[in-house]
Amino acid sequence: MNLRNTLGLLSIATLMAGLACTQKPVDAEAQMGSSSGQAAAGGLPDHSLPRGFQSYNAPSTSGRLIFAKLSGTGNSARVVMRNSLAALKGYFDAQPQLLSAVSDPQDQVVQVIISANLQGQPVRGVATAVITPPGAIFGLAFDRPNSLKSSFQALSQRFGQEMPKSSGSAGSFDLSAPKQWQRQTAGDRSAAVDLPTGWKITTCSQGIMTILGPHNELIQLGLIFFVSYMPSSSGMSGPYLQPAPAFSYFVNYSTRVNEMQGVNIRNVPGRVLEIKNIPPPMPNGHGAYLMQETATNGKPFKVFALVYTAPNVMAGWTLYTSYVAAPADSFASEFGDMMRIWGSWKVDDSVYLKQMQQTMQSMNETRDILSTGTNNQMHAYDNLEQSMDLIINGENRVENTSTGGRADVYTQDTNSVIRACQAQGNICQQVPFDQLSQ
Repeated sequence: MNLRNTLGLLSIATLMAGLACTQKPVDAEAQMGSSSGQAAAGGLPDHSLPRGFQSYNAPSTSGRLIFAKLSGTGNSARVVMRNSLAALKGYFDAQPQLLSAVSDPQDQVVQVIISANLQGQPVRGVATAVITPPGAIFGLAFDRPNSLKSSFQALSQRFGQEMPKSSGSAGSFDLSAPKQWQRQTAGDRSAAVDLPTGWKITTCSQGIMTILGPHNELIQLGLIFFVSYMPSSSGMSGPYLQPAPAFSYFVNYSTRVNEMQGVNIRNVPGRVLEIKNIPPPMPNGHGAYLMQETATNGKPFKVFALVYTAPNVMAGWTLYTSYVAAPADSFASEFGDMMRIWGSWKVDDSVYLKQMQQTMQSMNETRDILSTGTNNQMHAYDNLEQSMDLIINGENRVENTSTGGRADVYTQDTNSVIRACQAQGNICQQVPFDQLSQ
């Protein structure tokens, strides 16, 4: 049994990309200076285990693996998972909370992401239940939320040792990069990744990286675009989109750029196979992991992507994506290596600082623009939008200029409302078109 092939790729990818988060984690406990934050520097607190369960503490990390080999559990991995998590209720402060789950169609493998508290300290983990010929096996690799990424590889390797060798699972569960991989960088040296033989970095600039594999695999990390609401013959433009249609828009846009540059690569977006919404890092934005079919010069590909979109204050919106892609017939076999590469991506700290400075400069420029006469142009769009709403609703906007109060009234009642307002000694009028948004 091969875990990589039996579990749903999107959920596995969501887990792995989450462990290899492209954003620097914020240690809230350290910021607050709490006692739990101080304890985070050492190992996790321990507790007695239920009968049949064993534990393993990963060296040089605070991560821990709890595992058990079970017999007489039937042939359902879901049942093994449910019973095992229930048995661990007494180990943790309460029964672990299920965040997401995936299983194969035959119910032979289940993997879930959980959160829990261990003697008051929050932890997050990945639990796996597998049905094997000798019997079922359960494992839970967990650590403090900000430490799980660094300890997960060692814990997964240890859990793989418990797998029956005949099942073929011991090697496939190992998510760590093989020892012969090499740390590489290129371009402005603003980022680095671990790569196997045959892979190469084609571009690296300001942390954004493009990587090509020996069998037409493609990895692009850290792409970010501004999409204008106003029509454009060269740049990205169009209405605000949610992550899935935004990624299809990006695929089509890449073809347009290739045509403009004389590059004979035509990308066509296809069916979205799976999508999992996630919290975005930007206010009012949207985020998702998605698995999608595409075609490159007529050859079928599959893509796994992380996509964020967010509307901006002014005339457009932001699109961010990192993704891995490979020919459809080899995607499953190449997926693990592509995710290992993604997980090893590290952007130089100085680049993060520069990006933050550029963001602050952009915010200041936006503030300055809004404080000048240019905002009249923005109000024109707002006035037009509000005017259309009033027309559709059959209404006019009336203002009592003596008090500053405004109200929307039916068109046929506008004159009578104004006369009644004036009869009370107020200065009343229908609001002019160019003042509707004030």
